[in-house]
Amino acid sequence: MNDLEIEKISPSSLDLYERCPKAFYYRVFLGLQLPEEDRRHLDFGIAIHSALETLYIQYDDNFGGAWENADFKKVEKTFLSHWKPHIITESEFERFKLTKKGRESNFVNALGLYNYMKKDGLDMLKSYWNHKEWLLPEHLVHIKEEEKYMKLELVNPDNKEEKLLIPMSLRIDGVSKEGNIIEFKTSGAKYSEKEAKQKIQGQCYSFAQYQETGLKKVPKVKYVVLLKDRRTDNRIQVVNLEYDEFDMAVFYHRVDAILKRIRNREFSKSKIGHLPYCECLKFDELLNVDKIK
Repeated sequence: MNDLEIEKISPSSLDLYERCPKAFYYRVFLGLQLPEEDRRHLDFGIAIHSALETLYIQYDDNFGGAWENADFKKVEKTFLSHWKPHIITESEFERFKLTKKGRESNFVNALGLYNYMKKDGLDMLKSYWNHKEWLLPEHLVHIKEEEKYMKLELVNPDNKEEKLLIPMSLRIDGVSKEGNIIEFKTSGAKYSEKEAKQKIQGQCYSFAQYQETGLKKVPKVKYVVLLKDRRTDNRIQVVNLEYDEFDMAVFYHRVDAILKRIRNREFSKSKIGHLPYCECLKFDELLNVDKIK
């Protein structure tokens, strides 16, 4: 074990540290989890991702058949095999009812919420299915390499020798023919391209592929966002994130600075811009941190 006392970093853990070092301390450094943690959005996203993988497996790239023999029922079956009623427990439903959206809803039990999300998920996938042929020529959303797992030591692109203290581990949804990164997202609101480009997560994807291909070409990152709770046939947003070599150098030093702060045990929550609903507060309450003096 290195002096950071963590074995690897990931795009999500880096993003968490920048949002709240204290939440990172609890969840990543100590490896804690909140009891009865709500998982419905995570499990819903996994079901959508799995269904989209089934969709692209059906694409015939070898003989020019494209989507000719593709069947939406296979996509639907994959989604339903992952999205099951037991995912939303009664206790999670009770927590949902305490939220603004829950209070405004007319759901009377967990099954009602599950069925609503099931229909919404199938509608999202149907929208993607109806627009799949438009996404290819318009946005070059074409998966050549699916579900790519990477673990690599980050190398300073300035001198190509200096390395960071620990490796980065990440999963990429897909790589296009052009060598660009394709990431599928589910969201209740449209993404801001400016905000997405500034966040460290998108830069992680680009840098990893950039380094793996020999620091020759900086790949673009395309977020394909499937929008929840929309009364429209087109529920797809494509967000294009373009980076250059300067961005990659800045990213490397940005991560290096985070790792140095972790090594120095800088885990205090931010005094400016700290969210009132940050999960670090839930950990504080659970662990009775205020009573420890």
